Amino acid sequence: MHQLCSFQSPKLTINLKGYTMYFEIYSSTGLLNNPSIQWRWRLKAANHEIIASGESYYNKADCQHAINLVKSTNASTPVIDRG
Repeated sequence: MHQLCSFQSPKLTINLKGYTMYFEIYSSTGLLNNPSIQWRWRLKAANHEIIASGESYYNKADCQHAINLVKSTNASTPVIDRG
């Protein structure tokens, strides 16, 4: 079931009509010993709750590549339960 929702921030408005999830890329500064900008991603549900997130990357292109790797998985991707 697709839901209609919109995401608004001070910089942009995104219409998510027809989507139940979306990826978000954002920047953050590192720790005190490494204050450089780092890029992170998170997968959010249509209600804007975080479903998954990834590690930090120094290059935005590497962050986008990680998103593409996640997007390339499918129902046949194995799940390994280590619990």
